[in-house]
Amino acid sequence: MASLRELVWADGKTTTHQVRWRENGSERSMTFDDRKVADLYRLYLEAEGSAAADQWLDRQTATTIEQVTTLDAMMAHYIEHLTSVSDGTRAEYTRLYARTYGADTAGIGTLPVDAINRDKVSRATNTLLGRGLSQKSIKNARALLTAAFSYAVEHDDFPVKTNPCRRIRLPQAGDEDAGEVCYLTRGEFAALYNQLPDYWQPLVLTLVGTGMRWGEATALRVRDVDPDAGTIRITRAWKRVPGGWEIGPPKTRKSRRTITMPPELVDVLRPLRGGRPADDWLFTARRGVAHVHHANFRQRVWVPARTRAQLCDTHCDAELAAAKAAGRDPQPCGCPGTLTKTPRIHDLRHTHVSWLIDAGIGLVAIQQRLGHESIQTTIDVYGDLMPDLQAQAAQAASHALAGLRELPPV
Repeated sequence: MASLRELVWADGKTTTHQVRWRENGSERSMTFDDRKVADLYRLYLEAEGSAAADQWLDRQTATTIEQVTTLDAMMAHYIEHLTSVSDGTRAEYTRLYARTYGADTAGIGTLPVDAINRDKVSRATNTLLGRGLSQKSIKNARALLTAAFSYAVEHDDFPVKTNPCRRIRLPQAGDEDAGEVCYLTRGEFAALYNQLPDYWQPLVLTLVGTGMRWGEATALRVRDVDPDAGTIRITRAWKRVPGGWEIGPPKTRKSRRTITMPPELVDVLRPLRGGRPADDWLFTARRGVAHVHHANFRQRVWVPARTRAQLCDTHCDAELAAAKAAGRDPQPCGCPGTLTKTPRIHDLRHTHVSWLIDAGIGLVAIQQRLGHESIQTTIDVYGDLMPDLQAQAAQAASHALAGLRELPPV
């Protein structure tokens, strides 16, 4: 690794900046009058080696230092100039980049963009899974970086000629990622549901009975539920913005939809909306009329109920004490009659889909019910739940071709 030292003369003023590194067993150095030039030389040196750094320095006669753009700066520019996205989406993209490819994480954020090649992106991407990121987060981060470089290639403001992210395969998830998606059977859901306080059971039943996202369900108004028609109209959702949350349109255009409720959910929601003003939140916090916050619900309702379903009386106290001491959520004890899975709130949406597929509902109907913009999204997320799909397709083709056996040979 190269280091940058400031050389101070006797009068106490910093006059030059020295980059020092070891090469082929020998110590080398370069001295600069400009701190920014020295720092950029050091970055090129670490990224490409001394020969490439010297070539870059020679090119500065035709290019000013101010034109050199780091990956951090390019990403900030790209996210800021995205169109048709909300402030909350920009903030989400900024957080995603910062915890994946940013300067403080993967270590390539401070590199000049024209010094970033396919090998550097590959190495940075391969480190993401080892830092506890889910496969979905890694996929989203790689997609964001790819889009930003595509933008840079098309704009002359950035010294980027090709996209270094193209055709880079994502690292394969190991056992640590196996529990990312959790599907509950009807019995497992019942075990969890029965541990919930009565006040919160309608909200949880709505999530698992419709497949709605949390932000959609908690944004429902009383007027959005029509028990007589047995439908729920989704037109808005909570979105994260800098400094908090705001109400806005759902995630995608097709997320504005009407969902038909199962009769059991109609019976639960009918008394919940009866006699209340149409503009009231359908689900509210216990105190007052405020909408339900995800973090509060998870900490105060979801995790305690899940823990009660996961632990038998024999192991409950010991596991709770161990979890508190380690600063983690309690883990299942695995005893007969207990819940052995650790579902997240969002897994209620996945569970809903697994029940639909088990009942033979097609992917197009599931796409419409979930509000996915593309059928490909539905296939990518839930295709593994339909292992017999190809066999069924082959069987259907066989039925269609069966009559050809009766035709005379050509």
